[in-house]
Amino acid sequence: MIGNDIIDLQLAARQSNWKRKGFMNKLFSRQEQCLVLESSAPNRMVWKLWSMKESAYKIHVRKTGKRRFDPRSFNCEIIDQNQGFVHIDSDCYETMTTMKKELIHTMAHAINIEHELFYGMIMNEDGVDLGDALRKSLIKDLDERFKGPVKGLQVRKNGLHIPELYVDHRKLKDLCSLSHHGRYGAYLLCLF
Repeated sequence: MIGNDIIDLQLAARQSNWKRKGFMNKLFSRQEQCLVLESSAPNRMVWKLWSMKESAYKIHVRKTGKRRFDPRSFNCEIIDQNQGFVHIDSDCYETMTTMKKELIHTMAHAINIEHELFYGMIMNEDGVDLGDALRKSLIKDLDERFKGPVKGLQVRKNGLHIPELYVDHRKLKDLCSLSHHGRYGAYLLCLF
């Protein structure tokens, strides 16, 4: 099980004021709020925690088949600058976060995953549909990994809006996660 989330920090700053009354209480536990308030970069910590929760949520939906987004009940545990865990109910998901000046990207996976993970990131060019460009980039990466075009390869979303890979109308076991926000997009692949 995998999930990923990417945040364009410029867009997040314009769209959301995390300092407004009630915002922190709605999304974060007391422990997480302390992490934000004690951080030397509180803005980045807010979006790191959010990205961790969102990437783990994508796994949890895939696992349970239910969409129930209650971010306060997703508890983040930060191990170091990049590594962490998100606990949802009795499940625990490992996260790896990359923080750059302009974006935050988190990849999450089930603890017991034994398959190699691949990821890619793209930046939006003016006028390009980012979701479409992301799917094309993912397919191009798969073609390169398999050393030639995979005929009939498609990315489709199921009833829970989870992306799935198909070849000629046959669903593959391989897993993918797509995320885009503002100028950036990212995908995560787990190939079986």
